[in-house]
Amino acid sequence: YTPTQSGSYAVIIAQNGCQDTSSCQSIQLASLKEITSEEVIIFPNPSSGNFSLNIGDQFLGKLEITIYSALGQRVYFQETTANSKQLSISCAHLEEGAYVVNISNETKQVNARLLIVK
Repeated sequence: YTPTQSGSYAVIIAQNGCQDTSSCQSIQLASLKEITSEEVIIFPNPSSGNFSLNIGDQFLGKLEITIYSALGQRVYFQETTANSKQLSISCAHLEEGAYVVNISNETKQVNARLLIVK
């Protein structure tokens, strides 16, 4: 099954009067064409999986970094405190493809595109 909209999904299997439901998975779909940000710069981009984020002053302090696959699956999450405008991220486990990097704090959220090429 390929989701067509964001939401929580579970699989229900039924046979011979028995039924079982999987745990829910949250899917966040993203359109890469709509995502742009001058407030966050990813380099190198394309990347092999290890890259740096240049963030603006508004993200100094506590923040969350979440990376979503093109299907909207969360593939990376980190809560951190940014003391400088440059953060190093290691995601060598990611497969080749397009990803969305979401950076958020209590007051702001931005998305940036990331391309992984091995």
